[in-house]
Amino acid sequence: MTRDITCGGCTGSLTCGGGGVANVCGASCAVSCPHEYTCNGQGICVGGNPAQLNLDLRPVTVSGKVTLNGATPQLTYCDDYAATVTITETTLGTTDTTRIPCSTKDFSFSFQVMPGTYRVSVSKYRLSEWNLTQRTIVAIPELKVTGPMSNVEAALRPVTVSGKVTLNGATPQQSASCDDDAATVTFTETTHGTTATALIPCSAKDFSFSLQVMPGTYSVSVSKYQPDSSNLPSGTFVAIPKLKVTGPTSNVEAALRPVTVSGKVTLNGATPQQSASCDDDAATVTFTETTHGTTATALIPCSAKDFSFSLQVMPGTYSVSVSKYQPDNSNLPFGSFTVAQRIAIP
Repeated sequence: MTRDITCGGCTGSLTCGGGGVANVCGASCAVSCPHEYTCNGQGICVGGNPAQLNLDLRPVTVSGKVTLNGATPQLTYCDDYAATVTITETTLGTTDTTRIPCSTKDFSFSFQVMPGTYRVSVSKYRLSEWNLTQRTIVAIPELKVTGPMSNVEAALRPVTVSGKVTLNGATPQQSASCDDDAATVTFTETTHGTTATALIPCSAKDFSFSLQVMPGTYSVSVSKYQPDSSNLPSGTFVAIPKLKVTGPTSNVEAALRPVTVSGKVTLNGATPQQSASCDDDAATVTFTETTHGTTATALIPCSAKDFSFSLQVMPGTYSVSVSKYQPDNSNLPFGSFTVAQRIAIP
């Protein structure tokens, strides 16, 4: 049912006036309805005979070129394809992809889609190398396709973001065994979900990083690269929930200030019983941040007969789950069980 709510309180996919009636929650049909069906005010095709559906495809051609900072990208290595262009319908989530072969020096592309509103992203193809450091970039957040389109420019204009990772206000400490990379910094665009990643090599003793992203708003997360590469806590931690990038940005501090959470697992109010064959880990405790979805995990070793655990997490709200580590190592039930849906860690 639609409601007169003067533009407020619409639920789901309904928006105020979205069905064509002012001040009423509604929606339109992103794709035209089949023959004899009509679109109602909630964006649903109704009124036709489902036993006589006529599903008429009317795709249109969309073509154009990828540019990087206003020019054709420059390939330095390519043995198959140079890039992938993906077009995603913003309402339905359907996608179509075309690959740009190495022989297409002007980075032109063409594909067929149904009319609608699309997001266009560009990715490097596998091992191809060209003057773009980020793997996948949203070039066009919103492209309205109503008919055939040519000369579409998938324009990439990334900017450099650099900074350092800190742990409790100081530089993290690498271990003596660090011989590859010490940490990973990931930028996740908060609207489209695209990511860009920078590896911090063991040679970067100050835990500095640099990467290229398109202007936008990002959450910035940090994780250690290997279990013994540094004194960073295990897991993935959101250091900056919202970082607005409008141009080249330096001196970004991805600051980790984790807190220790510890306790015990019980089963029906008592300590679970380990089996005689438990020789590794007895259980897993996972904390999942409810806003960003990042996780931190603690393994309970067989040596912890009281099923005690300890781990570090960033302040936030978490769901907590427990699972047995192997089928025959304790009397915990099979599966993963949520023991706390929303618990605040200050």
